[in-house]
Amino acid sequence: MLVFLFVLFTEPFPQTSSFLLGALPGAVLLVLLFVGVFLYVWRRKTRPVCQVKVKEGAQSITLSYQTTDELPEDATVEWTISDPEPKVVHRFENGHHQPGQQHEYYFERTEMANPLQTGDLSLTLSDPCCDDSGIYICTVHRGRHILAQKVVEVRVQRQYCTKIRATDWIEMKRSTVKKPQARRKDPDSVTVYSADSGVTF
Repeated sequence: MLVFLFVLFTEPFPQTSSFLLGALPGAVLLVLLFVGVFLYVWRRKTRPVCQVKVKEGAQSITLSYQTTDELPEDATVEWTISDPEPKVVHRFENGHHQPGQQHEYYFERTEMANPLQTGDLSLTLSDPCCDDSGIYICTVHRGRHILAQKVVEVRVQRQYCTKIRATDWIEMKRSTVKKPQARRKDPDSVTVYSADSGVTF
């Protein structure tokens, strides 16, 4: 048994094994380089998720997106919302805004500067309400090739307080207040109890 182990460990490695061991560090470095380049490109294309909060009743809300990348003139800029199926909120294509391609819910409610010339891909949404809350995605693409992308989470907070005019408040109080009750103690005095405050008259 000992002789067998000695022979086994004193046998020289085959040439193919030596070649694989020599090529292994190079292959590992190549894979790491590929992963690093992929992550770099992915991070440049996909911006992190940001949140925008606004109260219902505000005049407008802006989904900011500024880019320093040079965008080709034939690129398409498209804002969509997952609700749960994607809906087109705003679309800029062939150098023009395309209101006919956006969802009817957002018709005449969105504004955007010329994104390809200014690099400002921000979207302004007027009259935000609770139904506008959701995940918005801005995608810049040319054909099927995605050039840049950003995800924005919009939260529109509902207004629970409602304003009531003074006259409405008085009418509401009159309809809910019970009529005063009178109890005669003696023939000469009458005690009246108010249902609201409990004050004795």
